[in-house]
Amino acid sequence: MDFAALFEAAAREKGYTVRSIISTELNHAWNEVKLSGKWWIVDTAWNTPGEHSKKESLRFDEDILHRFFLTSISEERIAEEYGALSKPHACSDAKVVDYEKSLLAQRYFDTTKPLIKKVNSKIRQYNRMAKKQSTQKSKLKATLSEYNVEKNYDRLVRLRKQADSLTKDIRTRHVALTRMGNEIDQLESTIRSYEAEIKRLERNYPLAVHFK
Repeated sequence: MDFAALFEAAAREKGYTVRSIISTELNHAWNEVKLSGKWWIVDTAWNTPGEHSKKESLRFDEDILHRFFLTSISEERIAEEYGALSKPHACSDAKVVDYEKSLLAQRYFDTTKPLIKKVNSKIRQYNRMAKKQSTQKSKLKATLSEYNVEKNYDRLVRLRKQADSLTKDIRTRHVALTRMGNEIDQLESTIRSYEAEIKRLERNYPLAVHFK
């Protein structure tokens, strides 16, 4: 896709009417340029030296080097018939790439990646905090159990202070966990909305790349 994308960008900058075509059947992308009201094939990838099939002539003259420059499906079929071409662009699933929608999908994708990293980090932090919260609750339960059976006054005072401190710590951590949980929910909701939009774009428009 890089060859086609680069050629389209360069040709558009020069003022040409150009588009990129993509085919899953051929596993390939190429360009078409509109000249004198007709679309002509330009394939800078297949036209690159080294792309010759063993069935094709290996002559490096202008005709061979430009065999995918300003050609058409009908001309390629004739060349294929005479053995001068083994890779025509004729296919059943050729689609015009929508680069505007491709760039939009890319922006969603690029925005989603750091959000996923951020939410994973927050989830790890949340889990560590939740584990600490569970430990503190267990300590509080043990402290209260001991408090309920303790007879020594000084020991009761110490246990009560310990219970109060644990309770305060648990309440503070509960607030932090709730806040962090809400942040995670918001981040995951945003990620889901971006991913849904990427899928919608992939479903409705031929894109330059696929976002998996």
